[in-house]
Amino acid sequence: MVSKGYTTITMQAFFFDYRVWLLASLHCLMGVMAALVSWRKGYSFRCWLGWGLLGGTPTLIFALGRSPHNSPTDPEKSPPNHPL
Repeated sequence: MVSKGYTTITMQAFFFDYRVWLLASLHCLMGVMAALVSWRKGYSFRCWLGWGLLGGTPTLIFALGRSPHNSPTDPEKSPPNHPL
């Protein structure tokens, strides 16, 4: 049989390749960072964690560009109750 310049990788060898696990770990780390950034800006951590684990780096970039969320339940981010 003549070699065509590439090797055949079985699925078992693919899942045990360290590069796959490294890239997957970095992808999930970016997703967790996106969830933390969004949570600090007042958005739901669980929602953004889901989007972050799916989206990775693009989700982190999007979360960094979002403006802070004004939540009436958070006293630090709600407007003051007294008139000016």
